[in-house]
Amino acid sequence: MKIFPILAPKKAIRRLALLAIISWIPSAYSNVFVHTTDSENVSGHMTRLTHAAIEGNAEKLLFVTPRFGKYNPHTVGVWYETETDKWTIYNEDRTFLPEGTQFNILALDPDTTQAFTHTATAQNTQEYYTFIDHPASDYNPNAVVIITPNWSEAYVPGPLGVWFDGERWSIYRQDKKDLSVGTRFIVLVLQPGPNEIKGA
Repeated sequence: MKIFPILAPKKAIRRLALLAIISWIPSAYSNVFVHTTDSENVSGHMTRLTHAAIEGNAEKLLFVTPRFGKYNPHTVGVWYETETDKWTIYNEDRTFLPEGTQFNILALDPDTTQAFTHTATAQNTQEYYTFIDHPASDYNPNAVVIITPNWSEAYVPGPLGVWFDGERWSIYRQDKKDLSVGTRFIVLVLQPGPNEIKGA
């Protein structure tokens, strides 16, 4: 017969609190994951994503950053493939996506207050840049603006950046080639310092 020690109330409370934190961590970060391309998920210039945080949910807002693995020196974007009900990452210049390429992915809910979709229109686009109109970024030179192309009507086969013109932030093509009307981006606007992403 085993005899279990009786924990003092304070020790018991601390242990229960620790167990609660440990059980909370996976769900708190379930919207952040790493995707690696392989022979099963690559099709030409794109790779299909499989993860519980985004499976079958076309409304998610995805942010993607390549991480060191196999080199893929191309601008990438995201697209929801309705035929398979899967999100994909693709090369904007439609070149073959090699196996072993890795990506860091952040998936946010559509009701996230700091994240939204921006589409280049004839009204907000000039030459190679498109102006963002959103209360989180307007007249805010200190905003930290993060973008990922989201395919809709046009590819953007070149490097992208963001800049502030004194009133509004814009997304621009660094090669200074015209930005096509209909080009779409997923945008996240944060502030310097600690941020709580509501709706994540």
